[in-house]
Amino acid sequence: MKTIRNIGLFAITASVLMCCVNASLPSASDTRAGTVSISIPALGAAFLSATGVENGVATSRANAAEGSEGRAYIAVSSVRLELFAPAVTAPIDTWEMNESAYESSAVGGTGSFVQSRNIAPGQGYTIKATFFNKANGGDDASRATVQGVSAPFDIVSGTCSYVLIVCRPLSAVVLSEGTASEAISLAPFEGSYEELSDIVAGGEKWFSFAATSRTTRVAAYCAEGSQAVPAIFVYDTDAVSAAVTTARSAGAEPGEGCVSYVSTVIGQTYYVGAVDLGSFRRKSSYEYQSETPDPAGDHSFTVLFGNAAEDEFESDDTLATARPLALGIGQIHSLYPSDDVDYVSFTAVKDTEYEVTTSSADSTVTSTKVEIFNAADELVSTSITEHQWTEGFTSIASWVCPEDGTYYARIGKGYGSMGGYRIVIESKIPAVELNVAVSPGIADPHGSLLVSWDPVTGAQAYQLWVSIPHEGGMDGPYQVFADGEELLPEGGALAEDRMSYETPPWFESGATAIVQVSYRIGGQWVSPSIGVEGTTDPETTISVVIE
Repeated sequence: MKTIRNIGLFAITASVLMCCVNASLPSASDTRAGTVSISIPALGAAFLSATGVENGVATSRANAAEGSEGRAYIAVSSVRLELFAPAVTAPIDTWEMNESAYESSAVGGTGSFVQSRNIAPGQGYTIKATFFNKANGGDDASRATVQGVSAPFDIVSGTCSYVLIVCRPLSAVVLSEGTASEAISLAPFEGSYEELSDIVAGGEKWFSFAATSRTTRVAAYCAEGSQAVPAIFVYDTDAVSAAVTTARSAGAEPGEGCVSYVSTVIGQTYYVGAVDLGSFRRKSSYEYQSETPDPAGDHSFTVLFGNAAEDEFESDDTLATARPLALGIGQIHSLYPSDDVDYVSFTAVKDTEYEVTTSSADSTVTSTKVEIFNAADELVSTSITEHQWTEGFTSIASWVCPEDGTYYARIGKGYGSMGGYRIVIESKIPAVELNVAVSPGIADPHGSLLVSWDPVTGAQAYQLWVSIPHEGGMDGPYQVFADGEELLPEGGALAEDRMSYETPPWFESGATAIVQVSYRIGGQWVSPSIGVEGTTDPETTISVVIE
């Protein structure tokens, strides 16, 4: 079984995953004459802050002295170290730290690669470190990821000196502004923040770019149907994490892209590390995956950087500058900078129901907060929850217009990432009375329910929703048919001009369920009907006594 010994991540303070390296050599006082102690934590603060993994050793190293704070590398299965003496071109000593040097946290160790090496006292030594990630390929050329050489240091008998090695990518792909990279597919990460020793590292890919603006947007995009869960991490040439503004630099669901907005210096080079988090379970409750990536599916994604510019509809920050939005027609906006708000105007008719939807513009996630105002700037509807915060895309599923006139949708940033989004406002088809009835099933009256309702003229498909009441409340509603597999008009049984559907034997005898029915017309789903209660037949027991 693969374990955490396949991964090594190092110190960083930003809430992003790893990058270039910081190896502190030695890490503690060593009184043995001519000995250097080497300790490289298997997990550093980069991975910790991005995933919620807790490791005291790595956290303490993230805040070590001599400028190590904020530096990181992605993954390591082994490290090759070469010692050089002054004016000598060939290494005077070479050694490797691999699984034999790993102290597993599962058996009481530090979760680090730990090793000591005897070195004769002297001046002007340097150490070159080359890191390998075996998830990248089958040979050293593909596995070698980052490399660096320390500044000259002295070995003094009876003392121990701090040595910093800043490593940089060996073969970073140069990005052009506004042009996506070629699609990449990496071995995904596995494991959970709950168990440090069982984490399996995935592959990594490095990119570089020369900044063209003071704020740069770096994004990873997933193609349609991709199972990748990309994460990106941006660093300067000193391996210090670039200042990241509020954005989602790691995906959460299969096929969900990510984006970082970073403060940059025009003309300076920056590195971007990219990984596929795969099925790795992060600590944040919002980042629990509701779907598990298909390991056999396509895991490709692309990386792109560009100027973090305002969208084409700016300035639209007030009611007076709101841009008109035609019903049923989508617009692409962005929330940038973080205090940006957007207004769109639309015409609404009294007693008509409307829906305001925000969604992804490019596979990345933006945190949106949607509100509707009237012409007097009075709030008439909101997507804000009872907890007064929103995360991810939000919508107003149903708003009934009180009076004819012009209304305004205000989109601001919720509790989460800024970035691009798509907004659509649609009028909803008025629901008609379906007269839903629920009774015990015919084929299996003890385990199934028979649902019947009045057919709707023009309905293209029907969906059933089932809720299960219990002492603690209600579970559901659960949709009966998968998306794209809804009941077609010709698929239901018509009896006396009624549609009907008998469920599979899902229920226990005497069980009660609440059933709702919705239908689709012209590509739009009508809100589910009022719930109707139904109960399966109880089992009947007959006792016969013969005397």
